[in-house]
Amino acid sequence: MNKKNVLVIDDEKDIRDLLLISLERLGYEAQVAEDIASAKSLIASDIPFDFCLTDIRLPAPAQQ
Repeated sequence: MNKKNVLVIDDEKDIRDLLLISLERLGYEAQVAEDIASAKSLIASDIPFDFCLTDIRLPAPAQQ
């Protein structure tokens, strides 16, 4: 049976680490992103995510 792939997006390292450990103990394959740019890179990769857990108050991306 294939593991479900989860994308975790949170700017707080402790939250990312806790979710990563918890999800892996439950049998999920988890990838973490600390910001929107990192999340977009993971989404563009070949990983087919089954669901995403995200912080609803992420900092705005830096303006360039």
